[in-house]
Amino acid sequence: MKNLIITAGIVLYLVAAMGYQNRWNITYHKVLELKYAADEAAATACLCLDLAAYGQGRIDFDRAEAERKARAITAANLKSPEFDLRFFYIYGSRPGVGVHLRKDGLGARSVYEYVAFD
Repeated sequence: MKNLIITAGIVLYLVAAMGYQNRWNITYHKVLELKYAADEAAATACLCLDLAAYGQGRIDFDRAEAERKARAITAANLKSPEFDLRFFYIYGSRPGVGVHLRKDGLGARSVYEYVAFD
């Protein structure tokens, strides 16, 4: 009888551990998906330069176009229009665009710097 009780306890413990591990794996997969979508959104937004400012020798971003394109690529990557996407812009010697993406209580951040090759 003692062996049965110990075995049942071990089995219940293993089943509970497998349940927690399954939930963690699902959450980890969702976070990786959000990170990929945030990286793509930041890279897409960073490519939208203000051409008039670029012609004057300044690197400036066309914010409206960048946010529109980043939202479109994020909706395509996540296959859902339900997400919160916030932008922040970095100016100076290394300009860039950063995004903070949140969905279902999880979040991911990504910053993409513009590098000119001309």
